Amino acid sequence: MELGEVVEDFLPSPEKLIPKNNKVTVTLELNEATIRFFKAEAKKKQISYQEMISILVDKYAQKR
Repeated sequence: MELGEVVEDFLPSPEKLIPKNNKVTVTLELNEATIRFFKAEAKKKQISYQEMISILVDKYAQKR
């Protein structure tokens, strides 16, 4: 390779670096107190409360 030679971009796009989890969007009704709890806990962990609920449900399903 010579100095200043243009090299073809061979790296994947940033979107392809993020693993897909085959997630499905659902609608779920929860009590306000439950949502407040998850929002407060998620804020401490610096993640979204939706992600925290998703992790909880995933862990439950894996134990079944």
